[in-house]
Amino acid sequence: MALRGSLALAVVGAAAASAAVPGTASAAASVSRTLTSCNGAQLQQAVAQVNSNPGGGTVKLKRGCTYRLTQADPVGTPNGFTPITNSSGVTIQGNGATIKRDSAAKFRFFEVLSGGVLTLDNVTLTNGHAASPANAAVGGAVWLHGGQVTINRSCLTRNTADLEGGALDNDSSLMTVTDSTVEGNSVVHPVTTPFGAFGGGLASAAGAFTVFNNSTITKNSVVSKGADRSAGGGIEVDSSTVRLNHSLVSHNRVTGPDARGGGIVDQNGSLAALDHTKVIGNKVTGSVVARGGGIYNDSTLELTDSPVGADSQGNTVNGVGVPGQGGGIFNGGNGTATLTRSPVEFNRAFGTPGDGGGIFNSAPLGNVILVNSPVRKNIPNNCVNVDCC
Repeated sequence: MALRGSLALAVVGAAAASAAVPGTASAAASVSRTLTSCNGAQLQQAVAQVNSNPGGGTVKLKRGCTYRLTQADPVGTPNGFTPITNSSGVTIQGNGATIKRDSAAKFRFFEVLSGGVLTLDNVTLTNGHAASPANAAVGGAVWLHGGQVTINRSCLTRNTADLEGGALDNDSSLMTVTDSTVEGNSVVHPVTTPFGAFGGGLASAAGAFTVFNNSTITKNSVVSKGADRSAGGGIEVDSSTVRLNHSLVSHNRVTGPDARGGGIVDQNGSLAALDHTKVIGNKVTGSVVARGGGIYNDSTLELTDSPVGADSQGNTVNGVGVPGQGGGIFNGGNGTATLTRSPVEFNRAFGTPGDGGGIFNSAPLGNVILVNSPVRKNIPNNCVNVDCC
């Protein structure tokens, strides 16, 4: 169906010129859709049109608008927009606009399938909800599996998933987040489902590669109402790689019986690499297991010029009737944590007892390497099972 009045169509690229020359082969032309109103249904239609165009293209939002999505597209599916499959790429040029789920129906915004390419630029996504059943309960705002997502100068806030990735879920794909904020998103695990809750801001799994540049992951939360594990208040790294450059992981929370990794959980053969990135003010509260107020690691953790805790903003682990271990970092299993010029300070471990206010290393398997990285001013102690601490 053609859009009426509110959209402008432009055909760009070499394909348009070559059409006048018989026999000239070229790539398909991209298209541009410019919205002149704040109509959510028209936005959904524009994205579907660009996605179906072989050359992909751009949807330009009206500055200052809030686009309210009152139903999924197609209706009854778990996505606010048609799944992105276009290998030439779909770009949402937000111009500071907001896209908001405004419906009793629960759906995320974008699902990017194998070969699909999505770019989000200068846009806010809010109130997405990826709900059960389990295969739809990941990525409250964006679920990437098999394609590629780039997020620039954007904000993902107050999105929810029932299982993993309150805002973002990246499975076996490439995601790059630059100059953006992932704030106030949540994973709330219902008692009735046989899974845990992971990755309040981002869940990364199955060989995925995710990069944050100059971005903030803050005030996200993971809550398990059942007996299963809750982990990664800010970021879950599971069988994958996450790199954070010049970024901030702060004031994220994990709550549940088995609670781990208030800021970051790094597990199952993963790599979490932080460069000039602060991990501060994160918290774990657990009644059966409580580990890693800032970071829980049982894989490979590399910190370079990346402090864990700071004055008045230390990370905290709180064991409710159980030991609380690793206020700053818990290193367990076969984990190797290498800290270079990365102080661990002002973190706290509370519980029965609290132990390893700075770093708790699960000996003899865990390995912690400190290179010009002081561990000090933590409560009740600095280190457990860490050489030269």
